[in-house]
Amino acid sequence: MIKNQILCLGLSRVELQTLYIRFPILYQFYQVQSEDFDDIQKIKMMVSESVCLFINPKKLNGLQLNDLLREHKYAAAHTHTSVLLFTSAFTKEQRYEVDTEALHRVDLKARFDKTLRDAVEFIRKASMPCWDGLKRMEGNMFNDGWYLLDLTSTGLDPTSDEVIAITIAFMGQYELREKETIYIKPSRPLTADDEAITGITNEMLENGMSKEDAVSYLDNLPHPSPFIIETEKYDYPALKALYHFCGKKFDHPYIAIDGLAAIAFGYKLLRRSSDLVKAVSDKMQLYIPEEERYIAELYALTLAVFENLRDRYDVRCPGQFKSLYFGETHCCD
Repeated sequence: MIKNQILCLGLSRVELQTLYIRFPILYQFYQVQSEDFDDIQKIKMMVSESVCLFINPKKLNGLQLNDLLREHKYAAAHTHTSVLLFTSAFTKEQRYEVDTEALHRVDLKARFDKTLRDAVEFIRKASMPCWDGLKRMEGNMFNDGWYLLDLTSTGLDPTSDEVIAITIAFMGQYELREKETIYIKPSRPLTADDEAITGITNEMLENGMSKEDAVSYLDNLPHPSPFIIETEKYDYPALKALYHFCGKKFDHPYIAIDGLAAIAFGYKLLRRSSDLVKAVSDKMQLYIPEEERYIAELYALTLAVFENLRDRYDVRCPGQFKSLYFGETHCCD
């Protein structure tokens, strides 16, 4: 994987100390110089082979800044990109020369900065293994088979909200082969707001499975394949709570694809994993029924991530995942 490098340009000692405190010790900080941004090849390496770039824009002229943004945009759409954060306000001339509206600004001297907090959280999550049950799936090649799970719940709190539907799609030989949705009876009727937000009605749940039957269904799927969920933060706690309700432990081998997507395509402060790269949208069909869109996005994201890991890192099965977290590549000196 990318050596855990955070590159900094024009930061004060106090600002650097703030970063040292906020980031885990495994990250390494390197100072880069303004002259490095005169070399396109060095810029390409900086934006594609680091975890994060903290830039004081006052250290760059308009040409250097435009080169940086152009290469960062290209890397974000085609290969891998770092988080790009600016630590100072842009000058009047820079705002005239460059579209700065979509750029992220952090204040390293403030006691609390939301953008910095979000960046640290996202990078920290992506630096940790995003799989579970590795020993049970390390020989499973990417095209051997995976179950993609799309969970619908009444909210985001697994201690009080309930999973009411699970779409299960089997991905084998890089193709989406089987798909079905099971509905799960909640302990209480859905509110009108629940119906409006989820698109699922009480009538649809009337003949749904019990939680126990739903768990049994997941435990006895026909293929002995790992699960793929989108996020460790929301999907895993929901599955864990569903199993806990039935007096069981969720112990299926699984991968949270958002963590792998961050490694494969870079670290971006976006809400949806499917927004990470152009490669995902290229794998989407032109027309997808609305009720199937989420699982189609999850499939396209999974396919794009697996292909990137194979082509960029020569990772072809889960048994090689460790190299993504503990291997090294080289950035600019």
